[in-house]
Amino acid sequence: MLADFIVFPGDAEMKLVPKCSTGRVLLLKFRDSTSRRFFYWMQEPKDDKDETLITKVNELIENPPDPSQAAEGGHGLPPGFLGVPASQLQSLLGGIGSGRGGSRVLDHHQLMELLNS
Repeated sequence: MLADFIVFPGDAEMKLVPKCSTGRVLLLKFRDSTSRRFFYWMQEPKDDKDETLITKVNELIENPPDPSQAAEGGHGLPPGFLGVPASQLQSLLGGIGSGRGGSRVLDHHQLMELLNS
């Protein structure tokens, strides 16, 4: 199942579910609702980057890229964002199809490549 969420700063938080004994599960919890919770099973066998991934996702939720930069032809991310050089970001984002309103849309593989770099 593929789900798209519109998340505004302060609306949600990603957390590790500590009570899961059969693997690693992340929870995306919307703060304004007890029923809007989404669980994600981590398929990466190594857990050494879990905290970094959770921190990056929460940073993106709290401080999303400026959409006006993407609309002006930029990538909408600050230089060196997430420790990735601007040239690599431009390379990653250069082949992405345009979404509505001139914004760029990452597919799952592109997002994971960006987060894992």
